[in-house]
Amino acid sequence: MNRCMRIHFAAVLLVAVSAPSLAQDKNNMPAESSAAVPVDKRPPAEIRAEQLDKLFGALKSDNSPQTGQRTEDRIWSLWMKSDSPTADLLLGQGFAAMKTDAFDASEEILDHLIATSENYAEAYYKRAALYFRMRRLTEALKDLDRVIELEPRHFGALSARGIVFKDQGKREAALAAFEEALAINPHMETIAAVVKEMKAERPDI
Repeated sequence: MNRCMRIHFAAVLLVAVSAPSLAQDKNNMPAESSAAVPVDKRPPAEIRAEQLDKLFGALKSDNSPQTGQRTEDRIWSLWMKSDSPTADLLLGQGFAAMKTDAFDASEEILDHLIATSENYAEAYYKRAALYFRMRRLTEALKDLDRVIELEPRHFGALSARGIVFKDQGKREAALAAFEEALAINPHMETIAAVVKEMKAERPDI
């Protein structure tokens, strides 16, 4: 894998850190009426699922890079949420440790998080990033597969899987993963450029 691709994989995995929170999004929205808003008493996971459905619909219809990026950021914000503040805290701690190259500490935190929150897709995604940096590619792919099992629309995991496949020399699998990611989120310009480059190099794939 060339240096550009490695840098992009880091960007794919780091994007969630810079994604604005939903609270920040709300600060940028027009002020709502002072009339009382009914309290939604549904489970938080159900509310997030409905919000994600709407956002993924908007992601495909967004016509400008700016609105597409805003929608993508809101999706990342929801993916970072779970029903447990403790789990969310551990996710942040594990990723912070990884960014400072404290790989053993990061792995210990993320292993514990996954053991206690086995359906938290973003925990597997962060551990996949850790495994990639440690060059444990088979384990990274296993975690990315689990992310996609839990959230089939996870364009970050799909594009990251494509990058791992490309690193392994599996060009056809890489291209398939990239194109699947772009079908969900057409606003990933770097991935689109990689696909164009791969097809130009090998029109037969």
